[in-house]
Amino acid sequence: QRKEGPVISSMSNFVYRRAFLGSQFPFLVVSRANCTIISMSKGLEKFYASMPFSGPVGQRIFHFVHQSEQFLLREILKHSGDVNRFFPTLFHFLTFDNKCVNILPMRLSNLWSDETNQFIFMSLVHNEAMVQDKPNCETPKQFHGDFVFDEISSTSLPWNLEERIRRHEPSHAEGFLPFVEWHKSWRGFEEDENVAYIASQLSCSKRSLAVRSAGFRLALEVNTKNFVSSCNLRYRMRIPPYLVLTPSEWSSEYFVALDGTLNQQSQDTFLSICPHRGSSDECMRYTEFHLKKVGETLVIYHTRNVSLTRDMWLTEGNLCSFGDPFEFRILSLRSNELL
Repeated sequence: QRKEGPVISSMSNFVYRRAFLGSQFPFLVVSRANCTIISMSKGLEKFYASMPFSGPVGQRIFHFVHQSEQFLLREILKHSGDVNRFFPTLFHFLTFDNKCVNILPMRLSNLWSDETNQFIFMSLVHNEAMVQDKPNCETPKQFHGDFVFDEISSTSLPWNLEERIRRHEPSHAEGFLPFVEWHKSWRGFEEDENVAYIASQLSCSKRSLAVRSAGFRLALEVNTKNFVSSCNLRYRMRIPPYLVLTPSEWSSEYFVALDGTLNQQSQDTFLSICPHRGSSDECMRYTEFHLKKVGETLVIYHTRNVSLTRDMWLTEGNLCSFGDPFEFRILSLRSNELL
């Protein structure tokens, strides 16, 4: 059981912050109201020098912790005043190295509040970092091919997830890997009168029928350093043999940057897809950062993890940052039926 941290008075608050934030030890100050990172020590700042957008100061702390640990961190911060409920916990922080996500294990050893109870001071212990190589993919063609959405193994339909996010964040623009432009195809499919009739005959919704018919084609682009820098996606509606409908044509290619570069989705929303160090010819891993423009600053409002292998494309995440307990898993499998 930890010893109770000091209560920091408003008079000494500035002195404490100057002392801790100037040190080389990992240290954070978080707003109790919304869990936004207010400041961090120089020892922690160095791990974020190559972030492709502003932060982590000004961003919510949950976006920089592995998704499997976000709800635990929320509970610890929520009950930070109750020392009996606290226990030292290892968290895996998302840091950056040359715009690549680097997982850094750090143990939360202590936390306390100031006298006004407005700020939470977090003391971390830097564990030895995981050995992670730079993303390297010499043979990306093994990832190329056609994929279809797996409704059985997924916990949500892609558009149901998007609508749920939009209830929390109205500015959210549709689109995430690999369904960045897919909505244009399935919307037209849904509006077909024959689709409505067949869905009624099969006792399923138009959306459920549409998702069984949708597919996408992937091609990766690699730069001279064997670094996957972008991908091209095309979409079509694959009509099952038992449906008397005409398959749609392949859509035009849609380019998506995969090197942390901002992909603009609407006037005020952006998508930054950052590769993980340790990605290889066996599995490519990414973190999606969904950002919105607030004044002149880009603020993260949602993150999710993406894993790509030869046989599948998996997107996982939760809505912890919105205070929503919903967790999701969206799976697409390789198919040979989209030629």
